[in-house]
Amino acid sequence: MRAADGTDPDARLVQELVLRFPLVPRPFEEIGARVGLTEDEAVARTRALVESGVLRRVGYSVGDGPRKARISTLVGLKTRPDGVDRAVAAIGTRRGVTHNYLRDHEFNIWFTLGGRDRAEVEAELGDIIAKAGPEDWVELPAVRFFKLKGPSMAPERAEVPR
Repeated sequence: MRAADGTDPDARLVQELVLRFPLVPRPFEEIGARVGLTEDEAVARTRALVESGVLRRVGYSVGDGPRKARISTLVGLKTRPDGVDRAVAAIGTRRGVTHNYLRDHEFNIWFTLGGRDRAEVEAELGDIIAKAGPEDWVELPAVRFFKLKGPSMAPERAEVPR
C-alpha cells in the first residue's frame, strides 16, 4: 500500500474504514462506491488488508469508543533490527493497543495503549516490555484527548477524566 495520496484504492479504503465507516445495512457497498469499488471488491480488499496485517480488525465501538479507555499512553521502544519481529509480536496481540508503527528513528517502534485505569495500563505495558525486550523505552501518557473527525480532521476537543 502506498501513501494515501488519493490514488491508491487500498489507502483510500483504509481511510474510509477508519474515518467514515457508515452505519447502514450494507456498509461495504457504500464504502466501495466512495472509492470506486464494487461491494464485493471492497469486502475482498478489506479481508486482504486484515490478513496481511495492515488492519488488525474492522468493527464498531459502541458508546464512547476511544473515550471508554479512560487512560491512554503512547509508548516508544528502542529495539535492535533483529528484535523488531519479537517486539511487534508482543505488542500486536494486545487488546488495548490501537496503533503500532515502525519508524526510522532511535526509538523505532511506537504504539498506543489504553485501559480502564492506570493499574491496567501499567500491567499491560510491563508485560509488553518484558516480552518485547527493547534496549530502552519511553512512555508519553495522554494529558488531553482530541477526537479527530471527518475529512477536514478538525479536532473535537474532549477532556479525559483524570
